[in-house]
Amino acid sequence: MKQVFYKWTEIYWKNTTRNEKLALLLVASLFFTVYATMAAALYIIADMARHKRLGDVVRGGRYTLCLLLFCGISFIVSCVYANWEGMAIAVAMAIIFVAAAFLRLVMTRAFFEKLIDLCCDLSILCAVIAVAEMMIFLPMDPEYRAASLFLNANYYATAVEMVILMAAYKLLRGKHGRRGIYYIGVIGLNLVGLFLSDCRTTILVLLVAIPVMMAMFHKFRELKWYGLFAFACLVMFCLAPEIFPRVDELTVDFGKRFSIWETAVAGIREHPLFGQGGMTYSHIFAALGGHKAPHAHNLLLDPLLNFGVVGIGFLLPYFVDIMKRAMKMYTEEIDKGRAFLIFTLAFATVVHGITDITIFWPQTFLLLAFVLSSVGIYERKPAVVWDLAVVRVNRKGNRTAVRGFTGCVSLQKPIREIEAILPKARILIEKPELWMILATSEGFNGKLPHQRRSGMVNLGQKVQAFNGKVKKELRRRAVPQDSMRFHGKAMAKTK
Repeated sequence: MKQVFYKWTEIYWKNTTRNEKLALLLVASLFFTVYATMAAALYIIADMARHKRLGDVVRGGRYTLCLLLFCGISFIVSCVYANWEGMAIAVAMAIIFVAAAFLRLVMTRAFFEKLIDLCCDLSILCAVIAVAEMMIFLPMDPEYRAASLFLNANYYATAVEMVILMAAYKLLRGKHGRRGIYYIGVIGLNLVGLFLSDCRTTILVLLVAIPVMMAMFHKFRELKWYGLFAFACLVMFCLAPEIFPRVDELTVDFGKRFSIWETAVAGIREHPLFGQGGMTYSHIFAALGGHKAPHAHNLLLDPLLNFGVVGIGFLLPYFVDIMKRAMKMYTEEIDKGRAFLIFTLAFATVVHGITDITIFWPQTFLLLAFVLSSVGIYERKPAVVWDLAVVRVNRKGNRTAVRGFTGCVSLQKPIREIEAILPKARILIEKPELWMILATSEGFNGKLPHQRRSGMVNLGQKVQAFNGKVKKELRRRAVPQDSMRFHGKAMAKTK
């Protein structure tokens, strides 16, 4: 077990930047109770504030300010109606939205794939816990439903639904060899967890969403086999419906849903503009004679009831922008695979939202937001200008003397990638007589420590050749070409 842990940390923790480590902790926390998720999100916000980067995170995510305004309006409305739960929800939403913006800001192609593998790994742990949970509690309660490390079984089933679609994305995207067997195993174990959660809606969503993803990836041969599997499930449902979760309760549950929806519509008519804050349904169902429930069980009705038309107006631009960018990823053939994953998860969320709103929860929302944040891979991020001072040195024993500048590079990089190069004042390139030192533009004034400025020289072709070496090294470190500006004429010479 110890060796497995070391191997796991080496895969996910090694060769990652500080921001990527924070994102790894956040995504991992989604599978370790809602308290771990909120603690991780708060830690990220505190860390960004301590390093004076919180403003960059908020400004860097498109329409993040709209989301925070939405939270502010929701908090004020909740105060007006003395809705204490609504106030807490507004604050929690603000924390979650900032964490989602952070994920969008730090996302890269390789890191996105690493996070999907992390979700697959941790979902296995959740499935094992669900099995153990049922072995302990099922003898005492025949109607017990496994929730694993989530608040209730429906939230766990929604997370399982998303992880299965992620694993299907990895399988459909290309040939994986033995790794493909691993993803098949992930899907199988999560299906066991889904069966133990006893969630009917998620099963129906997966039956519809998986063929949609197959069609997007043009996997028509696999789609035929899936059609045969779906037909076999239909035959089994007709012959032995009792093997499927709570089929005998479908009629009763739909009657309850319709009663809830009618009550929600009546509540929307009373406060159409701003609603009454989060969890409004639980406060109004008794007065309106509706069925008792914590929320409206519909992805359209519940937000309208809670936040009104004005609130939804602040919320929609964020998601519309993400879908537009995902469509651009598809139409311009930038990254069709990830676009297909975004479309499928969005489709599954909408279908699931017809009868439930399990997405309205920190763990499930951030799991969806992590996938949606893949559009951030191709966005221009807020940048900080860094200067690379290229210096020649002489070494004598343990002493190093700066002999003179041979070039100066002004490097404009997104904040999320600065640490991928090197933090301030560390060596970037080291050769026998050649160093490159990284410093911020604010702290770099053309001088290095212990250097005496004695004049300016133009190194001409030598500087150009040197800058070519710099470019080659930066390309090796995956630094985009358009983020570099080279200056070769104003060089300081030292004695």
